[in-house]
Parts: sequence; structure tokens; C-alpha cells
Amino acid sequence: MRYAFFLGCKTPFYVPAYESSTRAVCAALDVELVELEFTCCGYPMRNLYFESFLHSACRTLAMAEKAGLDIMTQCKCCLGAFKTAAYYLQEDRNLWDHVNARLSEDGLEYTGKAVAKHLLTVLHNDVGLETIKQKIVRPYRDMNVAVLHGCHALRPSQMTNFDDPWHPLISDELVLVTGAQIVDWAGKLSCCGAPLRGRNDELAAGMIEKRLNEAQEAGGEVLCVSCPYSPTCRPAGPMNTKHRRTRRGSAALPCTRNSWGWPWARTQETWASAKARSVEPSC
Repeated sequence: MRYAFFLGCKTPFYVPAYESSTRAVCAALDVELVELEFTCCGYPMRNLYFESFLHSACRTLAMAEKAGLDIMTQCKCCLGAFKTAAYYLQEDRNLWDHVNARLSEDGLEYTGKAVAKHLLTVLHNDVGLETIKQKIVRPYRDMNVAVLHGCHALRPSQMTNFDDPWHPLISDELVLVTGAQIVDWAGKLSCCGAPLRGRNDELAAGMIEKRLNEAQEAGGEVLCVSCPYSPTCRPAGPMNTKHRRTRRGSAALPCTRNSWGWPWARTQETWASAKARSVEPSC
């Protein structure tokens, strides 16, 4: 099983643990990640320079197509960019021809054969839950997880075709197969606030603080995310004190993790508690 690995911009700079854990998990599951000389997915330009966005996204797809591979990315914003660009080209043949005219200058052509997939889709659909379950050697115990499903992979659903936008299951089922438990909580389909950073920092900080409080109110001990934007968010101030103590008595902010349980931020008290419960990375 081979994929062209699109790492993106945010992951190596802000959350390098997401990259290292992805490589470790894929290696354990015999998923080969092929490195190509990709550039930007185009997402940052989508609302400013639409033509440049299309060219950048389709250039990546065309490179993967030339290598005979589908793309796997960890970033839901990158996935959304690739899916959106492909959708627009399928809807407008003139636009498709215009983009290919630009790509031909680099000896590339986009025909629609290469498909962009998120890491979670590869794990859930291509590798399969049963295969993953067989590889787990240290399952989680007594870990209550609040999954933040993210925005850009789920919506617009007619473009991304990632999961049910109102009742997503992929992330939940991947967490459950590790032995952890899922908590149902109010903010699971809401925005983390990351797109507002740099534009309205106060509102962005307020949004992630609300998500963290909602997760704790529902009994979540871990906030599980699978987009490199979400871990860059920080609350404006301390959490509500009435929600700051876990059921095991350790005072801490919730951990922000990727879907495979590798910690990005955790206080010493909570990490010590987790080690006592044998909740190191499972795979």
C-alpha cells in the first residue's frame, strides 16, 4: 500500500509530533509513504487568488498522478483544498483546460485519476479497523476521549466526501479500536477557532477555550484532533476551575492529541497519571 505523502506546511513547523507519529503508525501498518517535491496545497490563497489556488492544488494532484499514486495528507485543510479544486474542475471543463494549460509548462497534466485522502480515511477504509486492532499491543484503559472532528474535511460534504457531516464516525471508530472510550459532547462538530488566529485573536482564543470546557463538562480527559491547525490554538486564560480536576484528582488542562494518542501538550500531573494507566502510544 503506497501513497504520495503530502506533509503540508503547518505540521512540520507547529506539530512535528504529528508527522513522527504518522510515520511510525504507517510503518507499523505497512503503509509506504512516498516523498515527492510538493509545494503548497493552495489553501491559504483560496479566498484571495482563486486561480493560483487551483493551480497549486492541481499541480500537486498532477504530480501524484504522474507517479501513479494517490495522495495521503494529515491536514484536513489540505484535504479540503484538493477536494475543492477537483470539484471545481469537474464542474467546469473550460476551467479544467485553463489549469492544464498552466500545468503543461511544467510537463504535467491533471486528468482526475489521483485521489486525495486523509490519514484517517487511509487507516479506517484502506488499512481497516480489524488490521489495526491486531497490531495494538498496549490498548488504552479508562481513557475518556472527546473527539473534535474538524471543519475542512467534513464540509462542504458534497466536495470532500470524507464522512457524514452531521454524524461522523471515522474518528470515533479509530479511537474505539485502541481501547479508549468516546464521550458525546456539545462542541464535537464546532470550529476550534484556528482560522481566526491573526485576524481576531481574542475570538479565536475564546472559541478553543469554549471547546475545552465543553469537552471537560462531558467527562472528556483528552481532546483528540486530527488537524494540525487545532493544536496551535490556546485559550485566553485559565479554564473554569470547576472543570479543572479530572476524575482521578489531577489538576490539569486537557491534553491535545492527534488521533493516535501521541501527546502534544500535557501537564506533568496528567502525564504521570496516564503512565500509571499504561496509555503510552498503542501502535
